[in-house]
Amino acid sequence: MSNTINCTSCKSDLKPMAVACPDCDTPLLDSSGAPLKQSDSDYSRYGVHRTIQDDVKKRVREECGFGCVICGNMPTHYEHFDPPFKDLKHNHKADGMALLCTSCHERTKGNPPEIDKATVKFYRTNPDAKKKNSAKHPMFFLPRWPLTFKFGDVEFSGKRVNLYVTGQPVLSIYKLPNGTVGVDAICQNKQGSTVVKIKESVLEVRPSGVSDVVKVGTKFTISNGKRKILDLDKSNPHIMKVVGYETYFMGNHIQISAKGIFVNGEFQILAGGSLQVNATDDINIQLG
Repeated sequence: MSNTINCTSCKSDLKPMAVACPDCDTPLLDSSGAPLKQSDSDYSRYGVHRTIQDDVKKRVREECGFGCVICGNMPTHYEHFDPPFKDLKHNHKADGMALLCTSCHERTKGNPPEIDKATVKFYRTNPDAKKKNSAKHPMFFLPRWPLTFKFGDVEFSGKRVNLYVTGQPVLSIYKLPNGTVGVDAICQNKQGSTVVKIKESVLEVRPSGVSDVVKVGTKFTISNGKRKILDLDKSNPHIMKVVGYETYFMGNHIQISAKGIFVNGEFQILAGGSLQVNATDDINIQLG
């Protein structure tokens, strides 16, 4: 016995949560003969679930430059504009979606909304982050003091932790005058162009130099192809846990992982054994 629901007009198969036919738009009726209304906000009128396919999300991120199409900020939400999600008939489509930051996303709500679907569609054609080659995350990392820099089983904590390569700082963790924590880092490509920069915990990504920016729970990853430029686990606000960090800096290839720190393929600090360095003053780590 089949549980398939068919449209009463065109006989098309309907999705289980549909309240209307996507092919002829005929509504389903309740026992009184009135059109059914969608009772679950996770589904469109035509029974499409809100879950977006991974390949579609990736394409939206790339085409929007990883930031809000209106202001360029992160973090972002996926916004359906053509059609609006409630009117989505079949699969999610990248060209009908845009990235919006939390602030701009809130402004799409209300009746009437401050930012309507036509406005989102307009900015989707020329996203701010792509136009400026800059997507920023003002609150990318909200660590608390004291903060520990960790990779593998190695931990460093001090008044300030600096990683130097050929005498130049590539990563710094320090306490700001207001009591919060500042994180500075720079990631370059082989040609010496900056593709990721963190200054006082504000993240800036250059869309032209990366292939994806993904946040899943407390994990944050920036990649370029198979190479993970920056891979952080932010589950503990007192620990900056580096799962992976691979960059070029002043012609040097730098890798930080659970195995240790390597510069140009040569290990500088191995993370195979447990090592904890706690200091009341600055910790300066010279690499290369």
